[in-house]
Amino acid sequence: MLIRHSFFQDSYGDTLNVGQHVFIIFGLSLYIYILLLFFRPLETCAFSEQNPCSPDFQNALIQLDHQKNPALLLKIKQSAATGNGVGLSCLGELYLNGWGVKGDEETAWELFQQAAQKGNAAAMHRIGTMYELGTYVRKDYHWALLWYLRSAIRGYTDAQTDAGILYEDGLGGYKDAVAALFWYKKAAAQGDPFAIEAVQRLQPQKIED
Repeated sequence: MLIRHSFFQDSYGDTLNVGQHVFIIFGLSLYIYILLLFFRPLETCAFSEQNPCSPDFQNALIQLDHQKNPALLLKIKQSAATGNGVGLSCLGELYLNGWGVKGDEETAWELFQQAAQKGNAAAMHRIGTMYELGTYVRKDYHWALLWYLRSAIRGYTDAQTDAGILYEDGLGGYKDAVAALFWYKKAAAQGDPFAIEAVQRLQPQKIED
């Protein structure tokens, strides 16, 4: 299996020790707390007339696994060919899951990287899940958390929830109940059922502290 480094990972290099990694995550968390007070999420959910963040659009993508939809597939490929971040991210989903195309994790990874460089939050989250699950790349909770945070600050609900999970469980090198609750609240405000339950579960602990 070919292991590739992301442009985010390369910016830090491969020689940092564990202590430095933890320091980076801690500093990044503080930065995010401040940034979110002023940050206006980028628009990442616009794909022609359809919204790729909506259940209807996701269902349309999934249907490519069960039936041919050449019009939708062509639209996605054309969008990706222009360098559109959403198109790149959607095409990456197709290759990752084998929907309408032959599954190819390497191609999916490259497409998500390109989409992430365009500021696409969905792609950033997907890169995080690939690190967390060890899909194509070596499993690494540290890099999973960093990618979730990149997506979360752009308002991507799933990334906010996943960042909360890693912080709560201490995966990624830094256990922080306050940070976990912070991100759960962000996701809960957008209606994520898991995050809503997590806030109800953790909120009393925060009050007692």
